[in-house]
Amino acid sequence: MIIILFLYNKSGATKIKEKKHLSLPFGKNLYVIDVNIGRMKRIKYTFLLFALAITSVAQSVSQSCDLGFTFEISNNPNWGQNEPVIIGVTPGSPAERAGLSINDIILEVNGNGTYLKPRQTIMSWFGMDDQSMTISIRNLTTTFKTLTVSKHCRNQNAISEAQL
Repeated sequence: MIIILFLYNKSGATKIKEKKHLSLPFGKNLYVIDVNIGRMKRIKYTFLLFALAITSVAQSVSQSCDLGFTFEISNNPNWGQNEPVIIGVTPGSPAERAGLSINDIILEVNGNGTYLKPRQTIMSWFGMDDQSMTISIRNLTTTFKTLTVSKHCRNQNAISEAQL
């Protein structure tokens, strides 16, 4: 994050003297710019920095995205051996709306082939796009089908209606 701060007093814009780095308790970083404020009251300067800190934290809220399905790397020699196979689809989820079903074999995620790939690598491909992902599957009725799954994202500290 880059913060450019110009403070104005009677003589115009002041110059930035130095930049200091502060670590905030919630793991976010804030860059505080110490400026030559001349006759400006210190309280205004402090208030401005506080406003920048609030803006910085508010804009960097973590989000959790749900696709609505789970998978495992199959060791079944009769169905999808060494490939990711969907083992669960949440009713009403983005995955169900896109057309994913239990026992679908995942062939590609966002254009990346999944054969012999570890679970962590496949999971990392899910986060390539913030809004959606493309997933190619095969099953008993289809040899190759590409679907787009929209992500259902919410603030990480938000609760769902079911949790109420």
